[in-house]
Amino acid sequence: MSVINKFKVKSYLFNLILLFSAAHLFYCNSEKITEPKTGSLNGIVKNHTTQIALSGVIVNCAGIITTTTTDGKYLLQEIPTGRHPLVAEKTGYERFSQTISITSEMSSYDILLTQLTSSVSGSVKNKDTGAPIPGVKITIAGVVDYSDANGHYHLSSAPQGEQMIKAEEINYDEFTATTFIPAEGKSYDIVMSWKLPHISTGSASLSYIGEITAYTDLFGVIKPWPSTLAKMPISKVTATASGVKDGKGIKSVELEYEALVTHYSIKNSTSTLTKKSAEYEMRRLALISEGDGKYSLTKELEKPTMQFASGGGYVSTDYYALWVYFGTNPKLVVTDVDDNTISLDLSWIR
Repeated sequence: MSVINKFKVKSYLFNLILLFSAAHLFYCNSEKITEPKTGSLNGIVKNHTTQIALSGVIVNCAGIITTTTTDGKYLLQEIPTGRHPLVAEKTGYERFSQTISITSEMSSYDILLTQLTSSVSGSVKNKDTGAPIPGVKITIAGVVDYSDANGHYHLSSAPQGEQMIKAEEINYDEFTATTFIPAEGKSYDIVMSWKLPHISTGSASLSYIGEITAYTDLFGVIKPWPSTLAKMPISKVTATASGVKDGKGIKSVELEYEALVTHYSIKNSTSTLTKKSAEYEMRRLALISEGDGKYSLTKELEKPTMQFASGGGYVSTDYYALWVYFGTNPKLVVTDVDDNTISLDLSWIR
């Protein structure tokens, strides 16, 4: 082969190598340019009003989807870099959408969801009697209303979705239940059970039946009531109660009234009766059950009672006589087995 031909072959091979190298370099650079880049995104989703973390929220960014954990957290990985809509959705909440920038680094974005609201209304009634209960506090997710005189309530902005409803009134056991509140609103009636004893009606009457005319001295001798002392009247009390109920059991039904208690003293040296003192005291008389929530009482109030005491070398005794004080009205007191009480104010019938 001539020298010229050898030169041409070498030149051709050299150019071919250069061409191959350039093509390879272009291919490698092209691979680097077109290689897709991704990033990650994390955050927490909360209720906009309460700032409580929300679980079960579906979070979506550029087609990468996850669901928030029990503590409201989410993590999205391998999201293409660039600007993409970040979407969060949960039943009972407004749909959230916000365009954000994703870089090759880890990004953070917290989301606040606004809860959708609806109306809930209904009535609150006594479980045993069916009577409306006024003044009951109704609560759904922090939204509060009170039942009116007819037992009706209305919550105009209760959160939609699965919610807990709570009813509270001092005389009743707390009511709680879970209910689903749709967008069109809901009617929900509540029945409550008595927590404390209950009494519907009652009466108390007082009648005069005579006066104390005699007393017994220390030796058992009956003597006329001293003319120097005011005579004490004797009264008879009648009381009734109905509609007495309690889910745990009734311990007692009593008539509470104020009495004038007058104390007298008698000494064995003279057997003379003298007045010592007089004061008003609150007394109670027990009513007897007749069944079906009814109770009654008929009793003659105590006549003078003797109490012995010793001192100063001789025996003395105290008498006391009881008379109802008309200045204070009586009341019926109902006590259950847990010592919870409720009372009903009355006026004396004479």
